[in-house]
Amino acid sequence: MSIPYQTSNKEVTSRPMTVKVINQCPAPPPVKQKGIPI
Repeated sequence: MSIPYQTSNKEVTSRPMTVKVINQCPAPPPVKQKGIPI
């Protein structure tokens, strides 16, 4: 579960559309890094 999360974090910086995918998925680790309160 750590591998997919890291890949998503890198894609988020390159693609803002990935943020929507993470927002739909229960992933508090990447969301917290963006500065969004859970």
